[in-house]
Amino acid sequence: MSQSTRESLSALMDSESDELELRRVLKSLPDDADAAETWRRYHLARSMMRVSVGWTLA
Repeated sequence: MSQSTRESLSALMDSESDELELRRVLKSLPDDADAAETWRRYHLARSMMRVSVGWTLA
């Protein structure tokens, strides 16, 4: 995976990208297993952080 793709994935997760970048990255995922795995891990980490915050606030 290129550094550019890694930065794009990070920007998407941080809501710092536009719709065009989102479409470009999502379109490339089927052809880039490393990027797809990174995308999955980023979402898993975000979900776990949200659950953790939920437990703290409850």
